[in-house]
Amino acid sequence: MYIFFNKLSNILPKDKLIHFIVGLVLILLISLFTTPDVACFIVIGIGIAKELLDELTDKGQPDWQDAIWTGVGGLVGFLALVVR
Repeated sequence: MYIFFNKLSNILPKDKLIHFIVGLVLILLISLFTTPDVACFIVIGIGIAKELLDELTDKGQPDWQDAIWTGVGGLVGFLALVVR
């Protein structure tokens, strides 16, 4: 796992890597309470909602690539949960 994140950190900017990790952690936590597919949709929704909130409130810098990388982290977590 360390090798995976090390290689990923060489490819992605730090901000995108953080969004990826947050998406991954979120799906693992949310899937404790629901099915992995529902958890995946929730994580994608959280990523989109966070960027929408940044845009509407001017409290952050909205970047839709952040939402995408949060979703990608969620999808990787989904695959880890489903493919065993």
